[in-house]
Amino acid sequence: MPVVVLGVTGCIGAYKACEVLRELQKQGVDVHVVMTAAATRFVSPMTFEALSRHPVFHDQFSLGENGEIRHISLADDAELLLVAPATANSLGKFAHGIADDALSTLYLATRAPVLVAPAMNVNMFDHPAVQQNLETLRARGVGVVEPGDGYLACGWLGKGRLAEVDQIVKAALARLAGRRDLERETVLVTAGPLWDQITEFVQSLPAYWDELTQQDWFQSFIQTGNADDKIRDAENSMTVDGQPIARRRLNPRQSRDAPCASVNEPALAASIRDLRPRAT
Repeated sequence: MPVVVLGVTGCIGAYKACEVLRELQKQGVDVHVVMTAAATRFVSPMTFEALSRHPVFHDQFSLGENGEIRHISLADDAELLLVAPATANSLGKFAHGIADDALSTLYLATRAPVLVAPAMNVNMFDHPAVQQNLETLRARGVGVVEPGDGYLACGWLGKGRLAEVDQIVKAALARLAGRRDLERETVLVTAGPLWDQITEFVQSLPAYWDELTQQDWFQSFIQTGNADDKIRDAENSMTVDGQPIARRRLNPRQSRDAPCASVNEPALAASIRDLRPRAT
C-alpha cells in the first residue's frame, strides 16, 4: 500500500483536504497528515485523525510512539508528499529552505516526490514573489496542480481557488504510478543461461558439423535463443556419406572423430531445444 503524506496549510480550502484524503484511501493509499499551526484553526487535527486512523503531526517537537523524530520518520516513509492546500507562505518556505514547523521540516527531510496545490487570493497568486517561488520549485522537480478560476472566499473573482478534489487526486496517483512502474509485475532472477552445458554439447558434435560452420551457428544460437531455424538448415543442407543428416543416426556425445551413426532427428532437435537459453 503506497504511503502519501498529506500536508495541510492555513487556508479556507483546508476542508477540501478531508475529501482528498478520503478519495486517496478509496484508491488504496495509506494517508498520513501533517498540519501547520494555521491549518488547525480551520480544521481540527481530530478530524484528520479520525479519517486517516493515524496521529496527525502538527508539533515538530513531539516524538512518535517509539520515540522517533517524526519529521524524519514520516519523511522516510512517504512515497509522495502532497501539500493541498499550499499557501503563499508555505510555498515561500519550500522555495527558500526555511524549516520552522512540522511541514517545512518534513519537506526538507523527504526524498519523495512533492506535489503542491496552491490556493490563495488572485493578487497574491499573481505576485512576482509567489510566481518566482513556484518557478523555483518546478525547477527542482516539484509538481504543481494549478489553481482554478472562479469566485474566491475573499469575494474576488480570478485564479487562486484550490483545484478540484478529483484533479488533485488524479495528479497524486500519476506521481505515485511513476514510482511504482513494476507493480503487479513478476520478476524472475536466475544465475543465467546454461552456457557451459551448451558449449559442451556443441563441442561434442561430430566433425561434419563443421560444414555448417559450427562457430557461426553457435553464436547465432546464443544471440537469438532460437535453434529451430538452424536445426532446419542443418537438416536440409547437411549430408553424411551422401545422405541428408535427417536420415542418419547420431549419438550427440559421440567423439568428433568417431564413425557416424544414423541420426534420431527429433531427439537431436529436442536436445538442442532443451539447452536453449531461456528469456529472463
